[in-house]
Amino acid sequence: MNNFVISIIATLAIIFTGIIPKDVFSFFSVAGALGTEAFQWNPNDMDANFNVGASLFNQKRYDEAITIFKKILIVKPDHVDAYRALGLSLANKGNIEDSLTAFQDSLAALKKYQTLGGKAPDHANFIALVESAIKDFKAISPSAQADKVELYGNRRCPVCQEARNFFMKKGINFVDYDIDKDENARRRFRMMIKMMNVRSGVPLVVIYGQRLKGFNQEKYQTALNSKRGGLK
Repeated sequence: MNNFVISIIATLAIIFTGIIPKDVFSFFSVAGALGTEAFQWNPNDMDANFNVGASLFNQKRYDEAITIFKKILIVKPDHVDAYRALGLSLANKGNIEDSLTAFQDSLAALKKYQTLGGKAPDHANFIALVESAIKDFKAISPSAQADKVELYGNRRCPVCQEARNFFMKKGINFVDYDIDKDENARRRFRMMIKMMNVRSGVPLVVIYGQRLKGFNQEKYQTALNSKRGGLK
């Protein structure tokens, strides 16, 4: 399986499950062999530069990885892997808007690759998955969540019910997502949990763009006050 296909699978695995499969990301684990500390830009080999950026990503050195991926795209604006890796790096830093742009550019490059005769297993399915991922990224972008109150939980969780009761008592309109039954909500939940770098578990509440894990009345109230002018 070539790196082009591997990178698609790896990206989608992270987006849809929040888990980096070690076997799929094995080609990202070349840091030791390449020696990123002594890295020198190779103007003639974008794939070699990409591997170093991928290694930095694997070490969670996202700022350095982002710099390399952006430089690759200046030299080679059709480098599909670099767009996708840039999107992942930005997402891991919590920069959803720029991450979304990178994934959209990745999709455009992917479709161009297909138009030019590029071959990959289940190509149409890959494109559909990336488009779905972009839709999810849009749904959890700061601009999309700025005016909403959302609760991601389930019906088995007593703490989730405490959060619901809090909002209902305050007369706050909120969207109540049951991640046990709503697959789209479950994907978005996993994406946000990964970006927050916290352990999975419900509830996850988004109050006017602020993401809060668990139930904390004071934090909920502070988030509400920031938007509603001191609502009591």
